[in-house]
Amino acid sequence: MKKLFLLCICFTVLCSCDTSNSGNAPTATPKPVPQAVLGSTLKEFEARFADGYRVEEMSPSVVYTLFHTDIWDISAPNYELYLVNGKVNEVLV
Repeated sequence: MKKLFLLCICFTVLCSCDTSNSGNAPTATPKPVPQAVLGSTLKEFEARFADGYRVEEMSPSVVYTLFHTDIWDISAPNYELYLVNGKVNEVLV
């Protein structure tokens, strides 16, 4: 009977403890940033610069311009991308 009573007390104490583990919650895994290097596709450049740029086709399938969309950031450059066989071959700032 004593053992049952002790077991009930232990069970009650354990159940009343805060087990939310909010202090040990895992952090979110950061999303990898797409790399944009020479030889990348246009889609990879668009993904890399999607937050602050819009893409405009200047010459069909050859020349594209990435225009900066934040009008308050006057120091941000625009980029001209020159493609050869669907891959970025040259970038002008």
